[in-house]
Amino acid sequence: MECENIINGNCWVAYFDILGFKNDVKHFPPQGVLEKYIEVLKKIEKHNVKCKFFSDSFVFYTENDSDESFRRMNMALRFFFRAMFTQYIPMRGCLNVGQFYVDEEKGIFFGRSLIEAHNLAEG
Repeated sequence: MECENIINGNCWVAYFDILGFKNDVKHFPPQGVLEKYIEVLKKIEKHNVKCKFFSDSFVFYTENDSDESFRRMNMALRFFFRAMFTQYIPMRGCLNVGQFYVDEEKGIFFGRSLIEAHNLAEG
């Protein structure tokens, strides 16, 4: 039986990164940047979409690839993009669906869907 915090299957996965992040860090104290992230991400929790972030990268994911999961992801990403934009934080990103493995307890996140979302966003 798999642990409750492990996902291994097809999921909706989105990757976003901040454009001009190096500049932001030079001009704003790191705590100010972090406060902006946390403020926006707290509001996303109501959409039941999981999010992890590091540096200027954000990974959103659902537990499966159902229509309901897509609806929640769509709403969360629309809110996220709009909220970051109104905070003057330009973003680029991509939503993808496919194989994704998550072990939240160990901090392991990988899969074809994440790699493809990253590559498409960067391209």
